[in-house]
Amino acid sequence: MARPSWIAASVFLVFAASNAPAPLYVVWQREMGFPPSTVSLIFVSYIVGSVVALVFGGRASDRFGRRAVLLPALGLAIVACLVFATARTPLWLETGRFFIGLASGAFGAAGSAAIADAFGPGRGGRAALYASAAPVAGSAVGPLLSGVLADVAPAPTRLVFLVLIVPLAAAVIPLTAVGGRPAGVGGRWVQLPSIPREIAGTVVLAMAVAGSPFALAGLFISLGPALIADLLGNDSRTLAGAVSFVVFGAGASAQFLVRRMSIYRVAVVGLTVSALAAVLIAVAVGAASVPVIVVAAIAAGLGQSLAQLAGLTLARGYAPAGRTAEVVSMVWLAGYATVGSGILGLGFLADGIGLRPATYAFCGFFLACVCGAGVAVVRRRPVVEALEADTH
Repeated sequence: MARPSWIAASVFLVFAASNAPAPLYVVWQREMGFPPSTVSLIFVSYIVGSVVALVFGGRASDRFGRRAVLLPALGLAIVACLVFATARTPLWLETGRFFIGLASGAFGAAGSAAIADAFGPGRGGRAALYASAAPVAGSAVGPLLSGVLADVAPAPTRLVFLVLIVPLAAAVIPLTAVGGRPAGVGGRWVQLPSIPREIAGTVVLAMAVAGSPFALAGLFISLGPALIADLLGNDSRTLAGAVSFVVFGAGASAQFLVRRMSIYRVAVVGLTVSALAAVLIAVAVGAASVPVIVVAAIAAGLGQSLAQLAGLTLARGYAPAGRTAEVVSMVWLAGYATVGSGILGLGFLADGIGLRPATYAFCGFFLACVCGAGVAVVRRRPVVEALEADTH
């Protein structure tokens, strides 16, 4: 059995690769000459790949074992890096994003379940922490590395992907030690994930908690660089990567700071900070302020990370035996569906009315969604408080 830390490191690498393109969208946009809506379509290609992997990957992982899903997904991540490094048209970028979406979706579901398996019974809180922090940390480091290399090294749209291929290939070694098929799990592997009826309300609540904050954080790895370049007047790829790093770096750090808080408090704090992030993004765009957008990025990262931790812990804690990955997939699916539809809508709205007013509409809509999720958490407080964030 592989160590949980090695599995988490593999998840980290895949998510680093999945978000490395973020600071490069503006570069590709200028080289290839496409509008904001195409940036949204490229990003949504990633979401589509992630959704496909979540729909089938979680069930396949429960049916055939974690290794049978994770190793092919790792191969797709390497192929995606090669596609990005040789991209010539938006279609290449969409293809690369689709492949890396498949990989990250598979690692989001099967990787989380593999970490839980490696920790074993009675350590669900720590497993949730690793499973939630690893993708967030990878999402932070990938854009920062990409942005810095784009500003200081040759081949700005190629080098980062060639660099990432090396550790991704090395990750094959620990993943071969991941446990095989879970005992006693059968059934068809090509099957849509579903919510067990007895925990439907709790899983829907987990999906609502994790969903809208995901969209606010996702803004910074999709159209965020365009906001910084066009509305704030700063064309630095390092700054764009640093803002993405702040989003996810703040989130990864926050998860270790709330280890002893109840999941109810984690959810409430995460949603409250996400609401603040929506307001700050709108203020930053209106004032054309880089400092405010950095503060907004910190708030978005904190809120998304804490809400994700709460949602994953709820889903995993109430999942029936043998259906952990399937139930976790539903929470990831809610997050990806929310961010995908939100960013796609923002891109096409920006084509029609401009990026600034479109961003105001985006922030207002998701502020309302976050507040609605907060009301739901308060109303179902006893259910949420039944799970403690026991991560020590």
